[in-house]
Amino acid sequence: MENATSALDQAHSSKTHKDVTIIASLALFLAGLGYFILTLAIPLLSKQWHLTTEMQGTLGSSALFGAIIGAFGSGYLTDKVGRRIMLIISIVGVFSFSLLSAFTWNIHSLILSRFLLGVCISANYPVAASYLAEMMPVKNRGRKFCQAMFVNCIGAVAGVIASYLILCVYKNVEAWRFMLALPCLPALWAFKVSLRIPESPRWLIANNRHQEANSVINKMTGNNTQHTFKENTHKAAYRDLFTAKFYKQTLLVCITWFLMDISYYGIGIFTPSLMQALHFQTQGDFFQQIMFVSKETVFANIFILIGAFLAIKLIERVGRIKLQSQGFLWVTIGLLIMCTSQLFASAPLLHLVCILAGFAIFNFFINAGPGATTYLIPAEVYPTQLRGKGHGFATAFAKAGAALGIFTLPLLQHRLGATTTVLIIAGTTFLGFALTAYLGHETKGKSLEEINEDLSQNTTSKQVRLDPTTEF
Repeated sequence: MENATSALDQAHSSKTHKDVTIIASLALFLAGLGYFILTLAIPLLSKQWHLTTEMQGTLGSSALFGAIIGAFGSGYLTDKVGRRIMLIISIVGVFSFSLLSAFTWNIHSLILSRFLLGVCISANYPVAASYLAEMMPVKNRGRKFCQAMFVNCIGAVAGVIASYLILCVYKNVEAWRFMLALPCLPALWAFKVSLRIPESPRWLIANNRHQEANSVINKMTGNNTQHTFKENTHKAAYRDLFTAKFYKQTLLVCITWFLMDISYYGIGIFTPSLMQALHFQTQGDFFQQIMFVSKETVFANIFILIGAFLAIKLIERVGRIKLQSQGFLWVTIGLLIMCTSQLFASAPLLHLVCILAGFAIFNFFINAGPGATTYLIPAEVYPTQLRGKGHGFATAFAKAGAALGIFTLPLLQHRLGATTTVLIIAGTTFLGFALTAYLGHETKGKSLEEINEDLSQNTTSKQVRLDPTTEF
């Protein structure tokens, strides 16, 4: 008889693998689209409802504050009730609250609907990550994660492009309603795919549902084999994240993702306003200015896709930790280049080149590095009973950083200026580089069981609560 987890690690590609990849990618597409759809909607909303700087920050961060609650709660529920049911619930929620956002009647109802949307979007992170980690073979697990994050980036860029096209067709401040309803369309497709995927066999094994797990594994491998299983008696809790075995990895995944999201969302959501503040002071009416800045925002966001695509190619060659640390370092350099543009205010062409180069380097390397790895690493370093909780906790921590970045960036920009604000964010990305280099544990090319055993050997504590021979 073949060991169940070995069969999963060595399985060839099947229709189930493809469906899991599609649904995980769609879940992250919805996240990218749902968060970044506000990029061009905020100027329209500010014009229509006369929003203050503080209210713009509150609106921009409302979905992220919801994400903190959603990620923490969904991480627990994902481990308790299963990956599949939580995925379906989150997709239905994204559809419902995206539609509600489009029909809101004032800023307060919009903030509430965006908050609830964030609760549902964030559930996609730990669920999709658990699915990919537990069902993909070792040889291409990292690539599948990066492919899913590439689709997440497509969602972010698609939101900006679709919003621009809506403005081209409908030059009205009410165009934001069509923008905020856009996630409903891919949510319908995601719901259809979610109905045909099975529960994660590793989750079934961890919950001693061995016959169901055996059926899923046979479906994925195309065999008719009775696999061997080990009985699991341990129920993991959130406190296990801070045992001697896991606390360093918990610090790594939480703090570096937190720091990455401060810059990723803070810069990303307010790219148009930063560009205006740094250089693009245009003439003409409101819509002429919005259309001009929109074009430059689309240009800068193209580098998001290029960077995310490169991550797919490099993740299994370079490794997670090196890709993340070097990515953070180059992101810092990009932000500093952006700031140096102010030294060339009297040379318009050089001034413009520095701004665009800074945005391009930032978008390229944040997605070629930490944009992918901060999502991947939490799914690999925790065992099955703890994976949803661990990834959910890291996601909640990260979205707190995102909310902080979005809420404070317009305030800092208003009070300190765009250049000083970007310098502060550069400090957070450099700290991400330093922490990754110090705390990182490479997981490239290892099965989930091997990673867990490595962490067991590296800890000096004798009181490790999770037995590595029974948890997968």
